Amino acid sequence: MNLKIPRLPYPEDKLFGWLFAAVLLVPLVFSLVTYESFEIFKYTLVLVFTGAGLLAVALKTKAPGRQLRANKFFYWCLGLFWLWALLSSLLAWDKNYSFFGFYARFTNGFLFYSAWAILLLLLNLLDWGQVYFLLKTLVLTSGLVALWGILQSIGIGFYLGLTTDYFNRAAPSFLGNTDFSSMFVVALLPITVLLFLRSRNFWGKTYYALSAFVQLVSLFIFASRGALLALVVAMLVAVFLIIRFGKGKILVWLAVLVVLVALGGGLGAKFLNFSRPQTLQSISLSDVNTTNRLAVWKLSLSSIIRRPVFGVGLGNFQLMFEHDRTAPLITSGFFDDAHNLPLELAVTGGVFFLLWFLALIGWGAYKAYGRLGAGSQPEDIALLTALAAWLTASLFTPVAIPCYVLLAVLISACFRENFRRLNLQPAMKWAVATFGAGFVVWGIVFFSAEILFFRGVQSYNGGKYRLAYELTSLATRLNPTNRLYFVYESGSAIRSDQPLGKVEELLARTQKINSTRAYSFTEQANLDYLLLYQTKNFGYMNLVLDNLKTAIKLDPYFSGNYFTLSAYDVAFAKLADAESAVKTGLILEPNNLGGEIFLAKIYQLQNNKAGLLDALTKAYKADPSNLVVLKIWHEMQQSDNVAAVPFDINLGLGHLD
Repeated sequence: MNLKIPRLPYPEDKLFGWLFAAVLLVPLVFSLVTYESFEIFKYTLVLVFTGAGLLAVALKTKAPGRQLRANKFFYWCLGLFWLWALLSSLLAWDKNYSFFGFYARFTNGFLFYSAWAILLLLLNLLDWGQVYFLLKTLVLTSGLVALWGILQSIGIGFYLGLTTDYFNRAAPSFLGNTDFSSMFVVALLPITVLLFLRSRNFWGKTYYALSAFVQLVSLFIFASRGALLALVVAMLVAVFLIIRFGKGKILVWLAVLVVLVALGGGLGAKFLNFSRPQTLQSISLSDVNTTNRLAVWKLSLSSIIRRPVFGVGLGNFQLMFEHDRTAPLITSGFFDDAHNLPLELAVTGGVFFLLWFLALIGWGAYKAYGRLGAGSQPEDIALLTALAAWLTASLFTPVAIPCYVLLAVLISACFRENFRRLNLQPAMKWAVATFGAGFVVWGIVFFSAEILFFRGVQSYNGGKYRLAYELTSLATRLNPTNRLYFVYESGSAIRSDQPLGKVEELLARTQKINSTRAYSFTEQANLDYLLLYQTKNFGYMNLVLDNLKTAIKLDPYFSGNYFTLSAYDVAFAKLADAESAVKTGLILEPNNLGGEIFLAKIYQLQNNKAGLLDALTKAYKADPSNLVVLKIWHEMQQSDNVAAVPFDINLGLGHLD
């Protein structure tokens, strides 16, 4: 019996091999040994595989140089995109965030955009047949992402979900977030349909048909409104292109679309209400999620008008959010991303940065559309539809690393013509090899530091403070760009009784990193409290309170700052100040359950029964299902001495994350 062993095509082409590894693995990998499970590992692989691709180009000594696809205009846009990223980073408010990205959202940093631009350049060094194979690979990963999300939704696989009910959880799949996974899947659904139509045998058609079905099912289980809108837009674009250019294939294409629409409508009716019933029911201008997005978009537009050229700097969106808002835009928390890619790019990198990015996509789409007039090509219809879906989804959700990889492949696939032969001179080869080695080394160092840091966090949480200090110290030496590493190193040094001089040196070093961010001062206050707790020196009390007041000064519209200040005021027996702080927080965020309960505790300490009962009543109204609050209310109402009734709460002082 002669069995054929499947082999990767183009085995002699190392560049293709590294890029194949990137498109196969980046969407699928996750890690259980790092502080964040998804983007960190994916970011590492992008750095390593991009660097390895550069090395493959630089070190190839045999055969003539490769052909670059696309044309001069495209490479001018790519160069200007990278240059604007560099200039924006050099002029950024916080250069550390700008060059290395906002942890763990690395996609808005100069280093990531550099890797992405190089990835796009490397893809254009492949011939179109190789890129077409990468599209097939992405369809495979999309099917796996969809299938894994479905399995997670019924309680199978890593990730336990929020409840134990079937189809009642937000399954993240391999991308770590329902919105990320659905964006990835919806943009690849047109390519899957294309491959179904192009397949010439029964098993191939069966595979792609099942893959398309699974992807469609997953979109309704993920229930991302942005992805569902992207699906509608993709359908409309496909219908237009098929009617306009379909010619002899028009009936086949339209028949496939009719089947997809019918399946989509049926699946939506059957599955959507099981998965996230609020997805469609809550679409209104009064919905909290909608009002939050609209407010952040309005703030983003204001920032763009004020800083149109270079923006606030890559990775600095949260700093803009803290600095520019003049009212409590959202009910709680903060935004470190605009949840709209064009706004995100323009706010952080400036309008021209956005224009160069859109030019890269637009020129590829223009080339694909231009070929339709010369003769219908299903591949071009699928690529244009996929780009439309990708762009639509990006208007409503942060763009994850696998989605950027997907975009690079889609753009590259739009170019068929060769531009020029790439012949690197020896000096240029060394330069390219140096950059490639730099990416590989940094990726390995970065991931090693993450592993050490996470082990340090686990040791700290387990009370092994000496070991935590040693591990986090190693992590900060390997990667001195991450403030959270220094926070845990300082906290571990305090709890392991390191010499006071060493501790103060670490605290001073920590304070210099990301020193314009409000939350950095909250972290500093927590560290100062740990030092007070460990040394019993109440001289640190003023440092704690001063740092919290600085955080409030930098971001006066974040309710959490006031709740934290109130907790420390209670710990320092400043009850009047604590009451004032928590009331301010509740003005910013009415009906906050934790805030009302904490105010009730302050009233109990003051033996103020009327205030206590009023606060508990408001807490119960904020969460009528909370029977514990109702029980405490009855106990307090029946007591003549409310200060003596057991009512314990966790102040949450001195935490590090």
